[in-house]
Amino acid sequence: MEISLERWEAAQEAECLDHLGNLKNDPEYWKGEYITAEYLGVNFEEDFKDKFIIEVGAGPQGALLLTKGNFKRAIVVEPLIDKFPSYIRENYENMGIEVVTEMYEDVSYDDVDETWFFNVLQHVISPEKQLQIGKETSKVVRVFEPINYPPNLCHPHVLTKDLFTGVFGESFGTTYYGNSRPDFHSADCYYGTWIKE
Repeated sequence: MEISLERWEAAQEAECLDHLGNLKNDPEYWKGEYITAEYLGVNFEEDFKDKFIIEVGAGPQGALLLTKGNFKRAIVVEPLIDKFPSYIRENYENMGIEVVTEMYEDVSYDDVDETWFFNVLQHVISPEKQLQIGKETSKVVRVFEPINYPPNLCHPHVLTKDLFTGVFGESFGTTYYGNSRPDFHSADCYYGTWIKE
């Protein structure tokens, strides 16, 4: 499950337009990250005070912003960051979050406490490779991703439960059923927390 660099670039362009539209039409669309936290059983403001966290594909308003800066070190890996309004990067940097514009496959960090994949893997070159990197470099990997969602220009990949159980083991994860909450994802999603033994 891998796409070409050209296909990835086309998806990134379309995704950028999507984000810019969301910022304009629904400036608080990011509040869904609080619901993600509920499903994952975490409190963004209190649970990560001594942690080094990487959030992959955070978009313009990633979950790391909800920590209110309560972390040891934090990085957002967001190749689109410089295509967003300049205040987006400033919001991250003002909170002490480092911004990396390379693809996640091209960065390397050791001793990461947590890596987060929240609604990003449909947009990458290789979802499986990104999950494997997270698993190899992190003590904890948190996932909340749409599954069985039809491909389109923004979303070249169709993710399935098997992707996640193939990387993290058969007992990993739970299905969230789309539209089971009126204020959250309309797509079915798969979520869970993997902890290194």
